[in-house]
Order: sequence, then C-alpha cells, then structure tokens
Amino acid sequence: MKSRFSRRTILGGMGVGIAATFAAACGAGAGMTPAGDAPAESDGEMQAEEPAMMEKQRVLYWSHSTQPFHEDIGAEMVAEFNESQEGVEVFAVGTAYGDTRDKLPTVVAAGSAPDISFLDRYITKSHAAVGATMDITPFVRASGVMQPDDVWDRILNDVTYKGRHFGWPWGPDTRTLFLNHDVLIEVGLDPEEPIGNWEDFHNAASRIHTLEGENISRLGFVPNWGSAGIIAGWMIPYWQQGMTLTSADETQATMDNAEMIAALEHSTRFYDAQGGWDAVQAFRGDLQPALVFTGGGVGMFFDTYSTPRNTAYAEEYAKIDYSVVFEPYPDDGQPATYGGGWSNVIPTGAKSAEGAFQFLEFLFMEPQDRRWADRWNRIPVRKSVGRSEEFIQGDPDRAHAIDEMPGAHWVVTAAGGPDILGAHIQLSRDAWQHLKTIPEAIKEAEAKTQQLLDEWEANSVVQ
Repeated sequence: MKSRFSRRTILGGMGVGIAATFAAACGAGAGMTPAGDAPAESDGEMQAEEPAMMEKQRVLYWSHSTQPFHEDIGAEMVAEFNESQEGVEVFAVGTAYGDTRDKLPTVVAAGSAPDISFLDRYITKSHAAVGATMDITPFVRASGVMQPDDVWDRILNDVTYKGRHFGWPWGPDTRTLFLNHDVLIEVGLDPEEPIGNWEDFHNAASRIHTLEGENISRLGFVPNWGSAGIIAGWMIPYWQQGMTLTSADETQATMDNAEMIAALEHSTRFYDAQGGWDAVQAFRGDLQPALVFTGGGVGMFFDTYSTPRNTAYAEEYAKIDYSVVFEPYPDDGQPATYGGGWSNVIPTGAKSAEGAFQFLEFLFMEPQDRRWADRWNRIPVRKSVGRSEEFIQGDPDRAHAIDEMPGAHWVVTAAGGPDILGAHIQLSRDAWQHLKTIPEAIKEAEAKTQQLLDEWEANSVVQ
C-alpha cells in the first residue's frame, strides 16, 4: 500500500485563501450501474464494482535549471516520491534563475503560481515581504518529519521572516581557505603549521608575494578572488570579530563602527602590499582565479569547498598538494566564513500546497538530503546528516566544510537584501580601490542599507 508522508488539513487556518483538500472523483466504470440498481450480471456471475479513483494533486515545481529536479538525481527523487504516493504527483520543470527572482511575484499576482519554486535563499524574505510566498509555519509545526533543531541555524534564519517560516533551506554550501603546499614550502612556510592570526596572515602573504623586476610573478592572497570574494573579502573579517551586518530583528544596519573599519583596513592591506587593486587584477588577466591558484600564481585562495571537484578545475587540482583551513582570525575573534545556498518556497496561491509540502518533507529525509548534497557537492540541510560518515566518506575537505558551517554567514538576507547587495559591492570597491576613505565608504553604505531596510519594512505585507 502506498502511503502519504503526512496527513493534515490545516490550510484553512493559514490566512492565505487556499483550499488544499484532496478532490475524490468516482467514475462509473464497466459493470457499474446507477445507485439503487442491482449490479449487472454477465454469464450468471456478479461483476465487482471498480474502486473509486482518487484524483491526484498535481504539484508543479519550478526547479533549478542547472542542479535540477527534472533530470539527473533530482528526477530520480521525483520519481521515487511519486511512486510512494497515492494522492500527489510532482512535475518538475527547469526554470531560469531570473524567473524565480523576478517573475515569481508576477505569476503569483496573476493567479498562475507554481506549487513549489526554487529560490536563492537570500531572496526568500524579500519575496515574503511582497506577499509572493506562503507562511508554511503551520505545516512545519504539524509535521512529524521537519526538525528545525536539526537545521544549521544560519540557513534556517535565512528563510524565517518575523518569526515565521516562508520557505525551507536547500543545498547550502560553504567556502574555505585553500593552501598550495608547494608554494608555501618554497618560501619557507610549513603548510601543516596553522597561520595564527591576522598579522600572521599578512606576513605569510608578503613572503609568498614575489616580483620579477617591477612585475608581479606570484601573489600571496587576494580578498576578492574566488566565490563571492567581492563581498566575502571584507564580510568575513567583520564576522570574525563577532559582528553582524544588521540587528537581530533585521531592521537596523550595524556597520558604522570600529570593527567594520578594522575589517576593511585588514582586507585593503592585502592589495596595498601587493601593488594595489589594478596591478593585482592585471596579473590575473582573464584566467579564472582557481587556475591561478593551481598554477602556483597565488599561494592562498578562498573559494567554495567543492572547487577541486568542479569539472573545470578537477584535473588541475589533482596535480597539486593542497589543504583547506579556516581563514585566520584575530586573537580575540572567532572562526567565520561565507556560505550561500537556496530555499524551496510554496508560492501564495499554490493550488496544491499540501502536496507541495509533502514533497519538501520527502526532501528533508536523510537519504534525499544526503544524496543530493553528495551528487552536487553541497552541504546537507540537516546537521546530523552533514556530520555523518555516510556523507563525509573520509574526505578531509568535506569534514572541514562541515566544521566551517556553524560559523557560515551570508549577505544581508532581510527583506530588501537583493537591493542592499549593490551598496555592499560598492563598499568593496570604494575601500579596496581607495575611491573613498574607509570611514566615508562605510557611512555611505550604512546610510543606503538603512534606507532600504526602512523602505522594505514600511511596505511589507507581513506584520
């Protein structure tokens, strides 16, 4: 007997105007007669009535286009879920990133929303604020499957708006510092000896940095190289000091302070010590930073933990000795890193919201959480799954990535985060290229951030 993962009828109290009960349709098949008539007979034997057929909820899923649910392991999971169900069937379609970001609110307003949608996690609260996504908190509370306490704190925070869940995390990742052993050994550094603090970090970078005449032949470390480096390069040292970009309730920008000055002075110092922003970028040219690292052109490199498994870089990483370590932090600081990822949301107006949530429950279960992360080199949503030997498989890079997860932050994920991101990218450029003084750049970025937080709070449909 196939079974559903949960049975609930709680949508009526969700305040979203959606009816999510199953519709059972009974047909008059062969041998069935109108009610009150005797069953038809054939050759003197009674014909049995055909069982009533339940009409399945059709769940339309706007899937990620490059790590999808309409093909590869995602399609396998959809097929497994559908096979286990009597009343729900998921149909996944590949969807462009821009559609989930820009078009989802439009199709919600038009009454033609999908039942589930992939979404970049830092956009989740912004979509909630404009009424594009459903508050799934009642589902989560009634679920016998979802376990918020087993989800990494930060990624759960990123889908929780004003104390309510407007999505569920999926496919997180984290970044780390790569060391090229051959480069470090060449300049007399022991790659097995931890780099202690910020000052040690700068000393190591200076020893690695070399010139041929007036031209750079090798760099020590470049804050903006690697995944999201244009903002991670100064956000990480800020978080390492125990700071956050906004207040806990995400209504106040918290950037104009001594810790932010220290973070930007620390990151800017790497450029200044190696010839400045322009010289550093000219040295790289059009080459991908990961290939500069594997080629020995930079000794320390910050990037997604799974970069050595990326098909574009795997062959070159296989040729070198490297290790992954926490980015050095101040003596009175703490480990911190940058981590991104996605969420799955149920859009407002979804016609099969209950079935959609059942699929999210299915994905949250250990086999799916682990298999997806293993296939795409992400991190499991569940802490217990991420820390399991079944996921780590003896891989030191994975083990280290899991150690990094408790200190993994992201950009501002408050309502308005996508707009705020532009101000923070500009802050990077203003500081590192000396377009403004660091205090001036911070004040300008904080003012813009606060303006956007205020505007989004004033216009939010969620109270």
